[in-house]
Amino acid sequence: MSEKTLKRLLAAVAGLLAAYGIVYAFGLLGGREVETELGAMLSRLAPADIQEVRIVGPNDTLRLERAGAAAWTVNGFAADSASVERLWSSLTATRVAQLVAENPANHARMGVTADGASSVEFHTAGGSVTRLLVGNTGPMFPSLYARLPDDDRVYLLTGNLRSQVMWSLAEWRDKTIVRVDTARVREIGVQRDGRRYVIRRAEAGWTVDGGPANEGPVRTLLQELAHLQASGFLADTASLGNAPRSLLVLGAANDTLAHLTVGSPDGINFRLRAGARPEVYDLPSWRADQLAPTRESVASP
Repeated sequence: MSEKTLKRLLAAVAGLLAAYGIVYAFGLLGGREVETELGAMLSRLAPADIQEVRIVGPNDTLRLERAGAAAWTVNGFAADSASVERLWSSLTATRVAQLVAENPANHARMGVTADGASSVEFHTAGGSVTRLLVGNTGPMFPSLYARLPDDDRVYLLTGNLRSQVMWSLAEWRDKTIVRVDTARVREIGVQRDGRRYVIRRAEAGWTVDGGPANEGPVRTLLQELAHLQASGFLADTASLGNAPRSLLVLGAANDTLAHLTVGSPDGINFRLRAGARPEVYDLPSWRADQLAPTRESVASP
């Protein structure tokens, strides 16, 4: 066989494999849902009726509880509303593609053993509980292996449900520190490097200690205050370190719109507290500099 013929043969085989992959993927991800008890249970779950979600994984236990029409908590903390909405989207889009195993000997390989899988419970207002064991990622993306606790049968499910189930507590928590209506801001007092200066709104623009301000850093500061988010959370007992920076934002009626304290124990990793709240937020160094810029960078040359 010539080299040219061999290359053509290999190309043909690759084409057949690619075509098979497309057909296989369509069969799993685009085909009709398999009618199963599990599928029927999932289809009956209406997000509006769910009052609580319990996720018990190998390393963590999470409890999402409804705290109002649209508000949720996770382990007692405010939950991120977008994350909750993604859970509902994933849940409603989940489909049972096929039965893949009936022998319990396959459970470990698929990650659906009783002590190795993540257990998810959906509690409704009527008192019903739907429990699912979520295992490993399936052969196609997005998919997963799952089974009911008292059933040895393992199914391949399509959808992103597994990614939400595997989130940590920090990923579920609301990372919003403050939201400030910047149109109401009249004055910002900044303490940094042992010095204090005041940014004030004037008819002609912003001033620093009575002089003209460089409006670029002021604009950036206001953008941060409009929706300030943390990158993570630390223990409530975590120290802010020495010489913390502070930011006091006042409205037209001299009311406090935000009071933030920013510090770093090592000059690299920054932390923040908001007012008297106990939470300690993790903050990137560049964001700490934008929140409490040096006076030299704000004052117009």
